[in-house]
Amino acid sequence: MQDESIKLEGDTGDSDVIHGESSAPPPPSPLTQARHFISPYLPPPMLNAMKSIDSNDIMKSSIGDEASMTIMTSLLAIILIGKSMKFLSLLSSGKAVEGLDDDEPEGHVLSELDKDLHSKGLKSGKVGMYGDSIILFGPSYAGKTCLFHTLLLESKGKSDSKMPNTVMSLKADVSMLSAGEKNGSGSNSVRLIDYPGHITLSSQLPKLLYPSSNTGEVRGLLVVDSTKSVSDAAMLLYNTVLTNGALLDAWEMSNETFHIMVVCNKVDVSGAKNWRRIKLQLRTEIEKLKKISSTVSSVDAKVLEENSSEKEEKRQLLGKSIDLDDLSKNGLSQVKISFLSFSCLNKDGLEALNAFVTNGNILTDNSSILSNRKR
Repeated sequence: MQDESIKLEGDTGDSDVIHGESSAPPPPSPLTQARHFISPYLPPPMLNAMKSIDSNDIMKSSIGDEASMTIMTSLLAIILIGKSMKFLSLLSSGKAVEGLDDDEPEGHVLSELDKDLHSKGLKSGKVGMYGDSIILFGPSYAGKTCLFHTLLLESKGKSDSKMPNTVMSLKADVSMLSAGEKNGSGSNSVRLIDYPGHITLSSQLPKLLYPSSNTGEVRGLLVVDSTKSVSDAAMLLYNTVLTNGALLDAWEMSNETFHIMVVCNKVDVSGAKNWRRIKLQLRTEIEKLKKISSTVSSVDAKVLEENSSEKEEKRQLLGKSIDLDDLSKNGLSQVKISFLSFSCLNKDGLEALNAFVTNGNILTDNSSILSNRKR
């Protein structure tokens, strides 16, 4: 009996030990651990705000002990969900696949150009009947698509119609407009192409700028934002046209002149620069690029010669300074550049623009265009 009593007492002792272990405080919650981890990195005002929230009785009763951390994690989750939904919407719209996420981002920019022209030509009965081609190009958000629709509405006699909303596109758009009278190719229709301004798509642009042997002239409209820097436009013009050896060779062999009109858009905005100021800034930026290109070419000449397959066909501009009035001084006898101040909103400069687009005529002086600018 004594042994059994001792055994029972031992059992009671073991039970007490187990009971003592179960009474230890529980480990801190994940939110508490997170608060301890981030607290050293937070500014004092935020720490004080968190303490005030955690000590508030209403917050404690409705949210819990870690009210501040609960609120912070909830806001972070909302932001992450919003970003994820935006990304998924881009994927579902096809823009990511057709532009930025491709192995070749520029691969699809011209993919439906002929298809669009055919479908739009069928409606007007002008398939294959266009004469001259006008290529609108320039940096993003310069107003190319607005200019594109302005020209189309004007050619249809609907200049007072409401301008459609525009967004940044990753594909070239094309349409036909009437020139009013037959041009040199015997057609009274002009093919108008709106080329997207995204930087990853610029490598496909020269394909549209080559002279045409079976249709009319090819002319360019470089659209710039008069309220912003012209550095992006200068780089696009320099790399795509002024130093593109293959393109320049083609124009020289055709014995034709490639006319580019620099459309200084948004002159209705206060603080916008007129075409003379844009011209000076564009020349300055091109001269900077010329100096950089000359330096790089001299340093890398031997490396490029060792591997001719990687050598790009680039021309170096001649002369110490750039003369945009006479590029023949810089070795570009087949390229002519003119300037025009323009506003899609007020239609300032539209008459001069139409003259260039429809017939290739250039009005040399448009100094009065800024007279109607809104203050």
